[in-house]
Amino acid sequence: QFFFLRSREHPLMTTQLRAYPDAESSLRPDFTGHTLIIPCLTIGNVGQLAVDLLVSTLSLPRVSHLDHPYIIPVVGNDAVTPYGSGVICTSLELFYDSARRVVILQQRGPVVRGRGREYANDLVRWIKDQKIARVVMLHSADATFRMDQQIIGNQRKYFGDDNNHFHIEAGSRLEGDNLDSAVPEGTLSRAIYDNLLQQSVPALGLTLFCNEGDNIVDAIAMAAWLQEVLPSSGQHAASTQPSLSPSTSSSAPGTIKWIFPSSWQLIQGDAFHTSLYQ
Repeated sequence: QFFFLRSREHPLMTTQLRAYPDAESSLRPDFTGHTLIIPCLTIGNVGQLAVDLLVSTLSLPRVSHLDHPYIIPVVGNDAVTPYGSGVICTSLELFYDSARRVVILQQRGPVVRGRGREYANDLVRWIKDQKIARVVMLHSADATFRMDQQIIGNQRKYFGDDNNHFHIEAGSRLEGDNLDSAVPEGTLSRAIYDNLLQQSVPALGLTLFCNEGDNIVDAIAMAAWLQEVLPSSGQHAASTQPSLSPSTSSSAPGTIKWIFPSSWQLIQGDAFHTSLYQ
């Protein structure tokens, strides 16, 4: 359960993104040359669910909490650790893996209405200050508003850099009207993406069309796609390329053995009693 704390704007409030080291972590990492993964606050919370799945599967440590005046404060039980452990989560959390050269930002709190562009500007400024090399955005689009040509065929779509920084084999590129339909102007996702382009930060957006509901399957599909996009450590062991290499199942070589976060146990509430239908 999450609690939203009422936020009140102040005329002297500065729009700056601040990082506070996690009290339980001794890591003070340098993010130079790393890949940042950020979820988009889009339909089904697919990006956020995929991030929790990645953090749980890869056992990534949380290294800091971030704070911004235009992100509504949130506090609740940690989504990954077992219930009753006393660990809490907040609006913005940063997870880190030096071996894979990956940084993951989880966002649980919404942006104050009308302040998305300011937050996007500050986020990209922070990315530049940290010397992060590239950004992957995990985005979902409403399947109801697909164009005719998007209904049939591969539902994996992407936008942004697909040349030298990422490994794209499956999926079709969103451009022009298709991009405007899936990632509309005026949304937070588009503001972040446009700002990254303006600041010459290599950025890739992974998009899945989906509907609101039980989006666990979509989150797994998104996390698996991300694992394909960021080459495995075996492929680039001696390079500075990012990688995501979770453990694999011995019964099915090459199949990722996902470890579901504890919060998914009640994601759709308690199971119904079968006697109701007998």
